[in-house]
Amino acid sequence: MQSSTAKALKKASGALTVSVTLDEKVGGKKPTEVEILSSILRRSKIASLFVPQELVRMFAEEQKTAKGNFPGPCPLVLREVVSDAEHIELAASNGASAVIVRAGHADASSLCEQAKKKGLSVIWEVESAEEMKSCEEKGENMLLVDEKNADILSGASKTSVIIGRVSAMQAQNEEVKKSRDMQSKGCCAIVLEDAVVGDGEDLPYVRWAMEAILSKASTEFKITGMTGHVNGHYGTGTFERSDKQMEWKRKQA
Repeated sequence: MQSSTAKALKKASGALTVSVTLDEKVGGKKPTEVEILSSILRRSKIASLFVPQELVRMFAEEQKTAKGNFPGPCPLVLREVVSDAEHIELAASNGASAVIVRAGHADASSLCEQAKKKGLSVIWEVESAEEMKSCEEKGENMLLVDEKNADILSGASKTSVIIGRVSAMQAQNEEVKKSRDMQSKGCCAIVLEDAVVGDGEDLPYVRWAMEAILSKASTEFKITGMTGHVNGHYGTGTFERSDKQMEWKRKQA
């Protein structure tokens, strides 16, 4: 039986899903701002949130308020790779849905067992085709593959939940092309690394990236109707195709 995290990441329709990682600096916001951010990300139809340990409880409390609604709560994946039992215990008590275990860790099997005993799903970070095959042979089919290791995807099972990790805000908006490339190689989910860092471009970027990655048309868009455009305020902008690449002030600082 698939976990709620696996179901959120891999749609039955086969459509690609998009998740985001959050930076610790988000914790510098006022509690009410964090609650608003959590709520808006959920309503933006983000598949899951990869959250630092220090923010899991706060996001879990807000996400719980959506139980029974549509969209429902986003699964929370602990962003950091777990390394010991204490790390796992804290993630579980704070309300995480899943943790990441590095397949190459010396105690990987033990960490996986401990996480499952706490009711946590396990996402395996794999860096080689051998690690991927070993996980799948053990029935561990939620796998995280970084963009730099995209070549190993050719050997992945079609029944696995393959998550491609792609850095956000790349030059020439390359994250869009790379996300689609990883999808073509077998990824059913993309997680945008460092998409949400606590600045005014968080939500404009997430909305733009989801539209650009999931759209079947041109990958070039501009934002219209966004309060403060893309430079500082949350808003409800729309996106239009443009001949220009999106540029983000965060990367110009």
